[in-house]
Amino acid sequence: MAGNFGFVVFWIVSGCLVSAALDASYDTLLGADKQATLWSLIAASTYSLDSLPSKFPQNPSVDPKQLFNASYYPPVFLNMGDEMPAGRYRLFNPYGVCAMVEFVAYANSSTGYTGLFKSGGIGLVRLSLQHLAADSFAPQLAMKILLDLGPSQNFHFNSIAGPLPDQHPNHNYFLGPLSNMIYAPNTGIGTVMMQALQTLPGGPNDRPESVLNMGMYEQAGVDSAGVEIDGAVIAPLRVVIVPNPDLTKAGDPKSINDFRVDIINQVPAGTLLYTIGAQRALGTPVEKIGEIWTQSAFVASQYCDEQLFFRHAARRWVPPFHDKMNHGFNFDVKLDLKI
Repeated sequence: MAGNFGFVVFWIVSGCLVSAALDASYDTLLGADKQATLWSLIAASTYSLDSLPSKFPQNPSVDPKQLFNASYYPPVFLNMGDEMPAGRYRLFNPYGVCAMVEFVAYANSSTGYTGLFKSGGIGLVRLSLQHLAADSFAPQLAMKILLDLGPSQNFHFNSIAGPLPDQHPNHNYFLGPLSNMIYAPNTGIGTVMMQALQTLPGGPNDRPESVLNMGMYEQAGVDSAGVEIDGAVIAPLRVVIVPNPDLTKAGDPKSINDFRVDIINQVPAGTLLYTIGAQRALGTPVEKIGEIWTQSAFVASQYCDEQLFFRHAARRWVPPFHDKMNHGFNFDVKLDLKI
């Protein structure tokens, strides 16, 4: 049950433990300067690999039962900053590793996708497991693209295979693909999350249809300079990221190391991390549209774990012929993904 519970929870649970480190001037910086600022905070709070933290919850005063309260979830969609809202805690994916990255969009792509899917961008990535448990090993990736103007755009990808309980799970972090769309069994927490989605402001398309589908519309609506797309926003429905085959081959399925140590030792700066594929609609081919490359080595860091915030995009996918001016008010897209 624990594995299924966390499989759904990953998408919309974030938190905060320490006070904000960014001042008001941060929002005026260019994307590269924002990246440098955040990386300096991450690098200044690295853990020793000989004493990586693992206790859960990170703060013993945290009550995980708040996950069953619908009012807990809206801030992860409404907070536009790069630091977690004050007073929140990571209840799932508490520990991970961070690196600077570049999202390289293929210049010759014929897909017509707009925004970041055309421009690419630079930012940060966090690799984590939903929880540190002997019977589960479910990789998850959050990527933050930092814009020259306006708030960052964030991507969340989960293991397609899911965290099915296994007495001897495969510990190769780069074994399989991740996606923004997942398929999970019914859980009680999922019902609470669905209730929370209905409380978000705007029309139906301004809210995710399901916690099983984190839309890509917002990321397609703005480029790396922070310029909003003038005209039709063309976003993929489903994105699948496939690990570099060299990383997959190098991974040890029986590793007894902390997963953070394996990633840090395995992935240097300048590594192709994932190839990005996209589907325009369900049933259409997955087309390669870009790559994620590391610009630094990975580190395990208190700031990475406790303060760096990856907002969840709220707007659901709409087909490319839809006029963005009417978004969320008269065109209710439903894929019928059931929780």
